[in-house]
Amino acid sequence: METTQIEMKPGEAFKLYKDYLSHRENQTPLDAEAQRIYHAISKGKVVIRAMQSIIEAGLNDEGLPKFAIAPANATHCFLRYFPDGSAVFAGTDQQAWALRRSLTRTVTLVPGSLPVFTRTSVNRQAKARMPTIPPQHRPKRGLPNYHVLWEAEWQMTPPRDPLLLRRVGASDAWVVLAAWDLTEVERAVLATRMRG
Repeated sequence: METTQIEMKPGEAFKLYKDYLSHRENQTPLDAEAQRIYHAISKGKVVIRAMQSIIEAGLNDEGLPKFAIAPANATHCFLRYFPDGSAVFAGTDQQAWALRRSLTRTVTLVPGSLPVFTRTSVNRQAKARMPTIPPQHRPKRGLPNYHVLWEAEWQMTPPRDPLLLRRVGASDAWVVLAAWDLTEVERAVLATRMRG
């Protein structure tokens, strides 16, 4: 899965992190987010732009986003794709129907992010099965604070190659905590659960 990575040398990120740290008394919330991103990169962490990755991946043959994102503790990702090119990805169906507002359990793409379609009164909706997080990659606590990004099969087909992410503030900067491929055993277990 190709994602949009924030490219920077760790040494350069560390210098900028120290600069932000030395001016803490004048920091705004945006400065604090930038400082956290620089700190993650300086420690060798991969930081991606998940929402930009969804936009750049484009749509599949059915006219739905190729990538999905949802909270790590969800069992499904619910998508609502609006005619104006905006979209909401949510961990529960109720949230997918919520108005376009930023909640911790939803990821919202603004109008024009995805291709605009002509039928103004019809929203496209879809549901995808969430990948399982193997125990060695699963956070010990706070699972709802993490998200999973993967190539979506907007049908009840087990996914293949997800990323476990932790969002930095409200920006489109996400620290990659783990990447894995689901084994055929894990896909078989998910497939069994999908029939019910």
